[in-house]
Amino acid sequence: MKSILGFRDSEADDIMETMPAEARTEEVPVRSLVQVRLSGYGSLTYYNDRFDLQPGDLVYVSGKLEGRIGRVESVSTRFRIRKSDFEKVIRKLDTSVHGEFAPADGFMVSGDPNVIPPERFRSWVIPPEPPKSRLWYVDPETGTRKGYLESGIDADGTDDEIVEGDGFELSLADLENEPDVRKVILERAKGYVKEKRVKYIRMESGAGKAYVLGGNWYEVEFSLNEDEISGLYCDCPYPGLCKHAMAVLLTIRDQLKAPAFAEDYAAVENDWFWRFLGKRPQKITL
Repeated sequence: MKSILGFRDSEADDIMETMPAEARTEEVPVRSLVQVRLSGYGSLTYYNDRFDLQPGDLVYVSGKLEGRIGRVESVSTRFRIRKSDFEKVIRKLDTSVHGEFAPADGFMVSGDPNVIPPERFRSWVIPPEPPKSRLWYVDPETGTRKGYLESGIDADGTDDEIVEGDGFELSLADLENEPDVRKVILERAKGYVKEKRVKYIRMESGAGKAYVLGGNWYEVEFSLNEDEISGLYCDCPYPGLCKHAMAVLLTIRDQLKAPAFAEDYAAVENDWFWRFLGKRPQKITL
């Protein structure tokens, strides 16, 4: 028996089954004026010419409220406006997830690590970057263009390059005694775990990626071979082993004790899973 948004009344784990992949259709943009409700700001009107929006869709918008997720309340195709008078919808969150999920250890978990790939989750929580201003740098001695200045990038255009050294190597079973782990960082990481700030983890063939909500969203990468962690990186600016990476490792250490996390998987923290998917038409196995 299947129903919309419910749980199976049994001792077995609840299993969420979304619509089959063949149900996806290619989206054709429809010009519209949309009412978007943004938490704390009420409902505001935006112009859309990039998506086929429906009530309930989650979106990012341009303007002073960029970076905040809004929910579409209504859509109208009957209008005549001056485009410059309205901010725009700049991203529609793709929450059309297809797969099966079961609750485990505070997460909704799928045995298919690709059911919610990292780039999908990232698009849910990290807003599009605003357009960057670009100014050409002219060498004062030669008069030639040497590069460009772009939002803080130096004249040769290379300071935005991602570089890396050796990632941290740690024993997952003995994190508390690792020399690279500072006690104060470990305590902060435990606080992050308690506050459920680790929102997403994906493991596939020993390669892990996670997203942690701190002052901003941070991405943590690592490799796992039995209990050994290697290539551990976080994209926060902290120069050492940070609380975000440690919170991920503490979470994984707990997860590996449960059967749901024994193989490759994708896991989204329970509250965030339902925040993005709970108000969409999903099928639940009862």
